[in-house]
Amino acid sequence: MMLFGPFLWIAARGRMVLILVFFKSYWHIVSRDVIEAVVDFFSGGFLPRFYTASYLVLIPKVENPSSFDKFRPISLCSVIYKNHSVWRVKQGDLSFWWDHWVGEGPLCDEFQVMELPSLKLVDCKLVDGWNIELFQRLVGIEKTDVLLEKLGNVKVGDDVLIWLPNGDGKFSTRSAWECI
Repeated sequence: MMLFGPFLWIAARGRMVLILVFFKSYWHIVSRDVIEAVVDFFSGGFLPRFYTASYLVLIPKVENPSSFDKFRPISLCSVIYKNHSVWRVKQGDLSFWWDHWVGEGPLCDEFQVMELPSLKLVDCKLVDGWNIELFQRLVGIEKTDVLLEKLGNVKVGDDVLIWLPNGDGKFSTRSAWECI
């Protein structure tokens, strides 16, 4: 572990991960924007892809920024949503290893990431289908069959983040708010 100012970093899955000390330290600054983004999402809006990145970056694009679009890509909700959501693959602009798009969680939870840690699904596409040899090399033959079954239904459009049902199998905004 390494403490740097208000940030606490730990080594996880071969990379450094920011712990939510940031939010505790700066909630008075970011709370209104975070809550507004979450309310917008659960009111039928969409969660921009850059909110779901696996790193935190908060760099203003302009002097005195007043909203999220005035910052470079930022991750705010990754810890909250990752255990309660799954990606519906469309264009494939998702991390092969780190995003939850197949099975019970991200592939990195099931397999050791030995190569291509920043591989995206879109990079696995060929002109006439998917790179089956690459899948087999990374996750084996059995899991490749599961991936191909999942990717067989891919449609055109943006990838979609889907909130999973709660314990009784029903979608609940209450379960989402309880996570926040």
